[in-house]
Amino acid sequence: MLTFEFDTETIDISGSTEQLRQYQMQRFAKRSSTPDRNVSIGRDQIVIEVPGSDGTAINRWGNTAVSIIDRTLYSSDTSS
Repeated sequence: MLTFEFDTETIDISGSTEQLRQYQMQRFAKRSSTPDRNVSIGRDQIVIEVPGSDGTAINRWGNTAVSIIDRTLYSSDTSS
């Protein structure tokens, strides 16, 4: 199981940022080459359960989730 948690006091994932994150995670999950999983996406947490997983499946999901989160937060950064 992979769990990513966000500190809602420092990171705001709402509105279009939340929609983009959900869209990208769902798009990756629907690929036929993506390892089977159960994905739960909340405002401050993403939980990915990969039943019967091996190291390759966990690594693939972990790397993709980090990439999606990074891209989503970078795209929505309004601090500059």
